[in-house]
Amino acid sequence: MRLTFCLAACAMMCAGALPAQENFAGENGTSHAITIARACDSQKIEMIDAQLVTGASTAEAVPKDFLHRVDAAVFFYFSPVAWRTPRFAVAQFTLHRDGGVSGTHLITPSGIADFDSAVTIAINSAGTTKAFPAFPASITGDTLVVTAFAGRHADGADKPYLEKRTTCPAWPSPNNPAPEYPADLKQQEIRGFVRVQFMVNEQGIPDSASLQVLQTTGDAFTNSVRAILGSLRYQPASVQGTKVKQLTEQTFMFGFIENLPKP
Repeated sequence: MRLTFCLAACAMMCAGALPAQENFAGENGTSHAITIARACDSQKIEMIDAQLVTGASTAEAVPKDFLHRVDAAVFFYFSPVAWRTPRFAVAQFTLHRDGGVSGTHLITPSGIADFDSAVTIAINSAGTTKAFPAFPASITGDTLVVTAFAGRHADGADKPYLEKRTTCPAWPSPNNPAPEYPADLKQQEIRGFVRVQFMVNEQGIPDSASLQVLQTTGDAFTNSVRAILGSLRYQPASVQGTKVKQLTEQTFMFGFIENLPKP
C-alpha cells in the first residue's frame, strides 16, 4: 500500500485488504494520527443470496442470520463491471469451520466472463481474509456446502435481485494510541515505519493472532506496534448495515513529518 490516500479505493478492492489511516510518532516524541473521514461506497448492483446445500436437519440448526452474514461477507468483495442489463450467475463452494473456502466453481454461469469472475473472486477473497462468520454452536460438522446466487434470490424466482449497495471499510478510531517511539532510536534520530496487516472483527477489535508484518525498518519499531495492537479500536466494516470482519492494512511511522517512506 502506498502511503497516499488517493490510492485507497483501488488498494481496498484489488488487494483484498483495507488500507487505514497512518499513525505517527513525531520527531519530538509526540504521537498523532492522520484523520481522514471514512468513505463508504454506494452503487446499484446485483445482490448475493446464499443457500445451504445440506439435509433438512442441518438447515434447521443454522440460525437465520448466519446465511445473511455469509451473503454480506461475499458481497463486500463483489465488484462486477457495470453493465446495461441485470446479470445472473450461481456459484457453489465449501465453507470450512476455520473460515476458509475450497472448491469454488460456477454451476450456472452468466455467460459474461467479467461478471462470472467477479462472483468467484468475491467468494475466494472472503475465504482468504477469513471474513465469513464463525460457525454457530448448533453446527457440529466442519464444513458447509453453500450455493451463492448472484443477481437473483435463492428461492428460484426469475426477477432480478438488485439493490443499492452501501459498503464501508473498517476504519481506525481517531482516539487510537500511537506506538511508543523507542527511546534509543529517537535519541539517535533514527526514523522508521512498520506496515502491518490484521483482521478487525465485527466489534471493531483487532485480532492479534492474525497480525502479519508486511514491511518494517527494525524489530524495535515492530515491537512497539505489537505492544499497542490490542488497544486499537475501529469502526467495523459493514455491508448494508451488517457488520463484517475485514482484513486491514495500517502503516505506523516514527519520526517522519513531511518526507514519508514509499515501500
